[in-house]
This record gives sequence, C-alpha cells and structure tokens, in this order.
Amino acid sequence: MINKCIVVRIKNKILAFFYYKKLRSKLPNYNISIIGHDCLAGVSYHQMGKRFDSPFINTLIYMTDYFKLISNFNEYIDCELCELPNNTEGYPIGILKSVNLEPIKINFIHDKVFSPCKKKWDERKSRIDFNKLVFYFNLTNVQDEKEVIEKAELFNKLDVPNKLIFIKHKLNKKNSIYINLDGKKIVNGLVTLPKNPKKYWARNCDDMDYINYFKFFM
Repeated sequence: MINKCIVVRIKNKILAFFYYKKLRSKLPNYNISIIGHDCLAGVSYHQMGKRFDSPFINTLIYMTDYFKLISNFNEYIDCELCELPNNTEGYPIGILKSVNLEPIKINFIHDKVFSPCKKKWDERKSRIDFNKLVFYFNLTNVQDEKEVIEKAELFNKLDVPNKLIFIKHKLNKKNSIYINLDGKKIVNGLVTLPKNPKKYWARNCDDMDYINYFKFFM
C-alpha cells in the first residue's frame, strides 16, 4: 500500500507545477532588476522563475540606509562591498562607502560567513540592468496604519522611478500593491510565507499580479 505522505507529496508537486506554469505564463521573457530592502525580492524572483539580476537577495537594509541607497543608487552600487569590521551581530554585514557618501550597511541575515556573500553580491551586481530597475518598499510588517501612510509618503517623495509599495492596508496609491493579510497574526516575513501550510508554493505575496513588476517597461 502506498504511503499516504508520499501520495500527498506527489499531489503537491503536480499542483505546484501547474500553479507556477500559470503564474509565469503571464510574464514577458525579459528580466528586471529588483532593488529591495528585505527578503521579498528573492522570493519574488523565485515565484516568477527569473534569474537573480540583483545583488539584493537574502539581505536586510534598514529604512534610513535604504532611502540613502536608492536616492544615490548609481553611486552606491559602484562602491566595493567591504566587510564591516568588529561586527558582533552573529551574521555578516557588508558596508558600501565612498568619500562622497555616508556608509550604509547591507545585512546578510541568512548567512554565516562574509566571503560567499561577497562573491554572490559581485556576481549578481554584474547582472543589473540599469534600464529595468524596480525599487520597492515592503510595509506589510508595519501594524499602525498612520505609520504606513507616513512611510509610504516618504518613499514616494524620493526622486527615483519605478517604485512599488507593498502594504496590508488599502491605500489610494497607484504604485501600491495590496497584500491581503486579514485575520493573520503579523510576524516578520509573513508576506513571504505560504498562504496555506498544505500549499507551500503559494505565498501571501502572490496576492499581487506579478505583471506589476514589469509594467514600467511594457
């Protein structure tokens, strides 16, 4: 008799195949470079079946540094990523700095050693398409609606193109993507977690239409 768990795994793989096939069929053949401040960029690339054409994968950048980064993106991305000395955080931290810019920190929160982070950073950095940049700001972890609005306004005031805001509050913003998290306990990274543990491939961030990532270049 076939083990029930094996049957469930096979069924899930079949369902996942058709789920991804349908999701990815909507997308154009070209790629984009997603510049984000948390893990959502990497999850989105995975869901879309696209290559990582951005070094901002499995990284965390705090809001102040992130706003500095995207306000001076070309200058910062030209900087060499160096390891932060005397780091006691328990994960590698890179730093981007030049004589003309304040240093910003790139936190590699899912890693243990800096050298492989640096190698992947340089490899993915070389793939950036400066004609297809998308900057996004994930506010789904913010509980207070007033704070969401304030931070969204600050982000929208930045003089950079192709900005997307991910929110769990419905705002009247053309570049905002509403993620339905109603009834779910808000925890860090919830937007990237499965909607249903039994359907691990479909994540909360799939509430959006992934074509939004490409609409700026259609």
